[in-house]
Amino acid sequence: MSDKPTTLSDGLELRGRMYYARFRVPSRYHQVETRREVNNSLKTRDRRQARVKLEQMRTQLEMQWETLLAEKEGRSTVDSFIQMTHFLETLSLPFRPLQNFAEHRQRTARRHAVPDREDRRFRHNI
Repeated sequence: MSDKPTTLSDGLELRGRMYYARFRVPSRYHQVETRREVNNSLKTRDRRQARVKLEQMRTQLEMQWETLLAEKEGRSTVDSFIQMTHFLETLSLPFRPLQNFAEHRQRTARRHAVPDREDRRFRHNI
């Protein structure tokens, strides 16, 4: 078997039995990314899982680059926020405002609360 990497598709490379992401950084992002090429392990030996991880990595990097570019160009952070919520949705992680999370946590805590010793003693004496 050859030690030479095998390029399988656009951005997917097989080295030995491990898959790697290898693709050029788009010229649009050269002012915010010092690398000209992304070359990272996908930490999997399964081709299907490698393809999924590759797309997730590309999406995540593009979101980071867009955010950095927006900051550098002085664009609104609202645009970055909207882009990040779309990215989270692609990962099946819908955005929830912190207030909604806190309210949900309070409801859950009340439901699972354990009465303290005095409450239990009082109930038995009734």
